[in-house]
Amino acid sequence: MSAVACALAMSAITHLVSAQGPVPADSNIQFQPEALPRPSNGAPGNGYHHAMDGYVEGGYVEGNGPESYYPGGCGDGYACDPGCYECSDDCGYGYGGTWCDFFDSCGIASAPGQPRQWFFTADYLYVRANFSEAVAYLNQIDEDLPTVGIDEFHQLDFRHDSSYRFGAGYYLCSCDEQVRFMFTRLNSYADEQEAEFGNFVPYEVTPPPGGETEINAWVDVKAFDLEYAKTIPLGGNCGCGDACGCDSCGGGCGECCGESCGACGCPAWDITWSGGVRFANVDWQRSYAAFDSDENLTAIAVPRMNFDGGGPRFGLEGRRYFGDHGWFSMFLKGDISLLLGNLDLEAVRVTDPGTVDQTTVIQSINCRHIIPVTEIEAGLAMRLTGHSNLSVGYLFSAWHDLGFRDQFGFPTFMETSYDDANILGFDGLFVHWEISY
Repeated sequence: MSAVACALAMSAITHLVSAQGPVPADSNIQFQPEALPRPSNGAPGNGYHHAMDGYVEGGYVEGNGPESYYPGGCGDGYACDPGCYECSDDCGYGYGGTWCDFFDSCGIASAPGQPRQWFFTADYLYVRANFSEAVAYLNQIDEDLPTVGIDEFHQLDFRHDSSYRFGAGYYLCSCDEQVRFMFTRLNSYADEQEAEFGNFVPYEVTPPPGGETEINAWVDVKAFDLEYAKTIPLGGNCGCGDACGCDSCGGGCGECCGESCGACGCPAWDITWSGGVRFANVDWQRSYAAFDSDENLTAIAVPRMNFDGGGPRFGLEGRRYFGDHGWFSMFLKGDISLLLGNLDLEAVRVTDPGTVDQTTVIQSINCRHIIPVTEIEAGLAMRLTGHSNLSVGYLFSAWHDLGFRDQFGFPTFMETSYDDANILGFDGLFVHWEISY
């Protein structure tokens, strides 16, 4: 293969030299591309010529100077797209199509002088956790009547907590394609739950007479997403294109609609589908600590769970545009993931800690799980400038089979059936900001 590559390189060099004639030994000619002047008709000046071979992007020039420009063609049977710098054979720099396809394909390197469309996002999330079952304790009420008995279950009340999400991405050669990375952190907690003497507490951490049991919990989720996304405009022209003076790689419909595209129009609707992978780490922990009337610890139980896994992720988003040039929009987005990973669950209970009667009991399980994750977001978006957007909305997220897995034997007045859906969920507000260049 190396011999073939060398032969191709020598052939390309011979072609360049023969096209221009002999070059003096003391020549200081620099083999650097330079931009052609912008055409007088206002069309974007995407053409580039070589100081030696006269090849240009989108056209072919005889001689060493930019005497003419032929958009849409490369001459001698070569073709280059002037908007994306798709080069083949001798187009652009005058080197072989194999290297060009690898390094200068329009979705990776862009044409010389054409801005690379990077974008960055930052989100503030104000979310709370919701477990399908999160029993804190049972309060059994006897009305002193033989026919009346009340079982009152108290749930852990998780609070809203500040979380965040940030990411970055790259718009490919057409404005409706992108590759993006996103990191999400979700946190929530529950505390100040107190069970008094006579209440029944999970893991048999029941308070003694005059005492109480303090109960708290927290959950922490970290998710890493890598995706490809494609937008399909429904009516109008998403990219507008060079004919309107807009940058066809301008970072999505909003970028072009932010310009005066005139007759090109902008879509009233668009749909974006995405596909990629997600890797996630999920942790939660609870603590039940019983104290006597002198505030001495008499028993404690700490159940905890950890999940690490990854798998495919798919999403669909619909957006409706309003206002002049689509400066305002509303959207609805749904995603689903399937994560294959390892789950560790452990519960440790210690009674009479620090005494000669101390007893420790440990229950644990380690297993492989496939975890479905479903997410929905809805909100409103507004373009702040030509290169930044602001969105606000509400999100719902459900991590199946990662909830609490308790099976209690409370002495209830009647047989109790527990919810076995076992879902860890989140809901809350988000504020999203995006900037591109």
